[in-house]
Amino acid sequence: AGRVTAGHHRDARTSAVVAADFRRFFPALADVRLTHSWGGPVDRAPGHLPWAGRLGDAGSVLYATGFSGNGVGPSAVLARVLAAAVLDPDGRGRSPLLSEPPDFLPPEPFRTGGGVVVRNAVRRAEAAEERGERPDAVTRAARRLVWFTMPSALEPRPTAVRPRTTADEQPVATGGGTA
Repeated sequence: AGRVTAGHHRDARTSAVVAADFRRFFPALADVRLTHSWGGPVDRAPGHLPWAGRLGDAGSVLYATGFSGNGVGPSAVLARVLAAAVLDPDGRGRSPLLSEPPDFLPPEPFRTGGGVVVRNAVRRAEAAEERGERPDAVTRAARRLVWFTMPSALEPRPTAVRPRTTADEQPVATGGGTA
């Protein structure tokens, strides 16, 4: 667990499915040779929106994450948010987009097990819909779990104590949950 392997970047079975779908959706391109594929991990953002934040007690490392396949437009916006945070370390121009996620995925083992259940439900539902059928009730219910998150107040993993700055520039220590 925790290791990134070659399978995280290329999955021959998934590449074959995508190639078959490509040829089915674009029959005029059926003879085009596909030379590259990528089957890497895709993040899942609580709330389905990206966010930016700070790491460490000093908050000196900034990050943006949670794009979930919607990276082009939001990445340009969050790049500006991060640049403003770097250029204005006192936070006078702080963006509300520079925060922690509003919700979290459930803790393990529910996160991984739930992810497998939801991913398989989405696959079954999409396959049924492509055949012109309605997914069964269990598949429809499991697919709806893709929207499930836990409110940050219930997040069981501790967060580091991070200094925050109020409008009058006084440091405020927060922690124990999300800040």
